[in-house]
Amino acid sequence: MLRLMREHHLLSPQRGPRGEANLHDGRITTDTPNEMWGTDGVRIQTVDDALVWVFAAVDHCDGYCAGIHAVKAASASPRLSLLLRDCKANSAG
Repeated sequence: MLRLMREHHLLSPQRGPRGEANLHDGRITTDTPNEMWGTDGVRIQTVDDALVWVFAAVDHCDGYCAGIHAVKAASASPRLSLLLRDCKANSAG
């Protein structure tokens, strides 16, 4: 079907890429520690039927857990921002 549509020029024209080129080379590791961190949060059910959020920051160089934070109720964005701020402060000193 695709061949027939192509031969009869029935396919929609291809669109070119929009915007600026993506300069990402596909590498998410760094050569030195304290340069880039990955963050994530997970909601965990406890034995007492409560939910807690656990947020972590991991160094992209060596996989070191640079920070961890747990709360009962949370919005991910502010918690991860605080965790990253602490990681950056710890790497500076």
